[in-house]
Amino acid sequence: MRIGLAAALACCFATAALADAPAPVLGGRTPLDLTGPTPEALPAGAAVTMQDGAVAVAACADPADGQVLWLPEDDADATNSEATRIAATHGVKREGDVLVLTPKEGEALRFSDWSLPERPDADGDFVRYRYAGELAGSAWWRVEVQYGHDAPSSWLVNPTSGHAVHVHNGGETTTLSPDGRWLATLDANSAPYRLALVALGDGAATLAVDCRFTPANDDVRPSGCGFRGPRYEATWAGAGGMTLERTRTGWTLAGPMDALGADCRAPR
Repeated sequence: MRIGLAAALACCFATAALADAPAPVLGGRTPLDLTGPTPEALPAGAAVTMQDGAVAVAACADPADGQVLWLPEDDADATNSEATRIAATHGVKREGDVLVLTPKEGEALRFSDWSLPERPDADGDFVRYRYAGELAGSAWWRVEVQYGHDAPSSWLVNPTSGHAVHVHNGGETTTLSPDGRWLATLDANSAPYRLALVALGDGAATLAVDCRFTPANDDVRPSGCGFRGPRYEATWAGAGGMTLERTRTGWTLAGPMDALGADCRAPR
């Protein structure tokens, strides 16, 4: 009986171990991860100015302005296309199933592909990393993460410091400003909805504005339009337009604030 139990446990633990993809090795750095569940509490920081009222915002394009798009490649083209992008970038290389990014400072970052074969009692799965090139304007490196059962996400890595940001491109619309220095993610999956605005600096990414929206009406849902000029815009079904803009005195969020149940902080 003991032998049978031990064998069963060994089997179960081995299966559980196989089901977990290895996390990226970031060289001891702490990333800014915007892909997890929305934190209930806002970070400490200055209050964002709220301007309650109707705001005219044009309908969102599809894709949104400045959206970080998935790589338009099938499996047959992916290897050759990635090799071309790697050859054009100093500090990036592939070692078999491992994508290696070596910034100017600190240790290299390593992203290892992973797969789980299909079994009679379970579907297969995979996590695949592809170097997607440099972001226009900021020159941050982008690594696209392709999943077997989920929409892709992206790791953005600073080529000098190696500081990393993880953003999802499924329910969250991730967009870049025209100069490549600002990134916004709007989680439109479920309330509380989160809008996070990140400054992509020369050495690190900084959370500049963090907002939560809890509309009283469940039919009020957001769509991120992206950056239009210097400001970020979104529309809310059943409520109207919304803008986020930096002024000389700080950040201003404008729109039907009462209907959106808006609360924001500027941590930096």
